[in-house]
Amino acid sequence: MKKWYKIVNQASHTDVYIYDEIGFWGTTAKAFAKEIKAISGDIILHLNSPGGQVFDGLAIYNVLRGHSGSVKTIIEGIAASMASIIALAGDSVEMSENSMYMIHNPLISITGDSEELKKTAGLLDQIKEQLVNIYASHSNLSAEEISDLMDKETWLSAQDALDKGFISSIIPNVPVKNYFVNQFEDNVEYLNFIKNNQNPMEGSMEEILKALGVKSETEAVVKIDAINAKFAKIADENEVLRKENEKLIADAREAKIIQAIAEGKIAPSQKAFASTLIAKEETLFEEFVKANEGLKSKALLNEVDITNSGNPEANGEMTFDKLIEDPEAATNLLKTNPEEYERLKNKYMEDNR
Repeated sequence: MKKWYKIVNQASHTDVYIYDEIGFWGTTAKAFAKEIKAISGDIILHLNSPGGQVFDGLAIYNVLRGHSGSVKTIIEGIAASMASIIALAGDSVEMSENSMYMIHNPLISITGDSEELKKTAGLLDQIKEQLVNIYASHSNLSAEEISDLMDKETWLSAQDALDKGFISSIIPNVPVKNYFVNQFEDNVEYLNFIKNNQNPMEGSMEEILKALGVKSETEAVVKIDAINAKFAKIADENEVLRKENEKLIADAREAKIIQAIAEGKIAPSQKAFASTLIAKEETLFEEFVKANEGLKSKALLNEVDITNSGNPEANGEMTFDKLIEDPEAATNLLKTNPEEYERLKNKYMEDNR
């Protein structure tokens, strides 16, 4: 599974990098916490993330706040949404002058009746209250001011974040190359998609930013990458469903072949050929079964003596295993001695329950 964090042990401290969406890619806060608790010394948290799952974010914040050594946060690109909460876990918070800090209200996507929606609204209010208290305890703003900034989804430059008390200091630009903060041109293909499919205008930079609902190229990168991440997650889920569906189809086809063999419509020796046909097209398999039955019916209409080639009894004790491998012999036995045919068949079914 892909991790959204990386831990590197140094001689004097441990570097912890959170350079991705938090919690969406199979690694949970539980795994993160386990690794953090194994660290005994000081931590430098390098942060560049658009955020992620709320409860994972709160768990990460709490485990970092409870760390026995010192924790220093360095915001090296983006600290948005839950990443802006995690940033505040540091005893000191530094921010590169070319970085962005964003806070907003907690969000959730649900389906349900009115009662379910009411309960979810109440949960979101409780979560927001927790987040407001954390922001307020690490800034010089009141809870009311914090709540207003969250309502507006506020983006802050390094200087804005310093003025409001979210960070301790500003450091010179940090060159960062990773998935979420890269050159704006890296997203040209996606921007063209937006221009051609969602914004029929000429597609100037101003128009693209307007289509995205953002004010700067940096914000556009974050929003584009967040959407891409969600698309990737949906694609992964669809791939799982596709594989499950393929297995169901394969199992159903296998059951059809087994049923045809059990009913004597095709011989076990024909299973491989039948599997090839049904995998290509089920109608081919059905035509094969019908043609096979036609040949057997034709044999029943003819007086055919039981010979060594068509009579397993001539090569030893007759069993139904041998009969189903030799449709001609089975046909003759059914015609000449139906009682014996039924006895062998019943014994075979009993032995193979």
